[in-house]
Amino acid sequence: MARDRRRTPAFVVAAGDLIQGLDDATAPAQWRDLNRLLQPFAKLPLYVVPGNHDIWSQASEALFQRQTRRPPHYSFDYADAHFTVLDNSRSDELPAAELSFLEDDLKAHAAQPLKFVFMHRPSWLIDVAVRNPNFALHRLARKYGVRYVISGHLHASCILNWKA
Repeated sequence: MARDRRRTPAFVVAAGDLIQGLDDATAPAQWRDLNRLLQPFAKLPLYVVPGNHDIWSQASEALFQRQTRRPPHYSFDYADAHFTVLDNSRSDELPAAELSFLEDDLKAHAAQPLKFVFMHRPSWLIDVAVRNPNFALHRLARKYGVRYVISGHLHASCILNWKA
């Protein structure tokens, strides 16, 4: 039977916490177990958002980079869409360095018509709940036309759809 390409994803973005983590001694075995589990899907590109169970120390950050072959923050394009992955694995807030990376990245990809921002912890949730439009992530999203901000951490994905 022919494979229906319309039903085959081009890639997967995982919102973090791929391993139980939090222990430098057991983390390598957990990554090996995960890699065995994902082996049948090895041809499908996987973009990983670092979660607090994936990165909690310098050693776990180095292991994350070896296992995912990606830095803690990065970006990529697919067709007309731009995807930015931020690292707030070790902070409930979005660190200033991540906001700086985000602004530089969005500025460099301003021509992309559709933009997504991924981070593990939904540090934006309280500001949105109290209807505060003046927080840094919101200002950057509006300035550069980000349409979606997607987070995990709550064991249910949080998606914020900003209309420019």
